[in-house]
Amino acid sequence: MTRVVVDTETWARLSNPQEVLEVCDQSGRTLVYSQPLFRVGSVEGGKIQSPYTVEELEELRKQSGGRSLAEIMSDLSAS
Repeated sequence: MTRVVVDTETWARLSNPQEVLEVCDQSGRTLVYSQPLFRVGSVEGGKIQSPYTVEELEELRKQSGGRSLAEIMSDLSAS
């Protein structure tokens, strides 16, 4: 792992990104893209709000089917 220490001014600019952040070197070459964990407005009362209602989540939990990880891996290795 590479560790980079930033000065106070840079930290202030990076500490609360509202959108995808692009970090560049002095020549303008992109070094890193960073995605925020959540968007402003998606947090209410300190908790992240689900886009689904409790009822919708219950219905999703009742669904069965799908494939096992072993089946998916087998298909991937065959292609």
